[in-house]
Amino acid sequence: TTQAREVAGVASSGKAGDFLCTAQFLEVYQEGVYDLLEGSCPALKVREDLERGVYVEGAAEELISSASDAATLLARGDANRHTAATAMNHVSSRSHAIFTLKLTTVVEDQESDLELR
Repeated sequence: TTQAREVAGVASSGKAGDFLCTAQFLEVYQEGVYDLLEGSCPALKVREDLERGVYVEGAAEELISSASDAATLLARGDANRHTAATAMNHVSSRSHAIFTLKLTTVVEDQESDLELR
């Protein structure tokens, strides 16, 4: 995929058995899907194709290398969630959040070129 080719540039010095980890943080709110890592943006479209399966078109996918990076993304995205006061909670979430981690393995092919799987 295009995303994998972009990430491949980061892995150009990787060795067989190495992996890359990327994260997305999405929100489902009032029948729309929003990218929490991008802040205020219009609703994104959910798509499906044979190669990628179901995905959210235009959603940011950020490279992370530690639990600390993941926690930073969670905090950044959480600040962008839709919230409102209720009788029981003054800052209640009004949405569903999806934090996705994707691990991509770097393997060497027969010609010593790197390949992502």
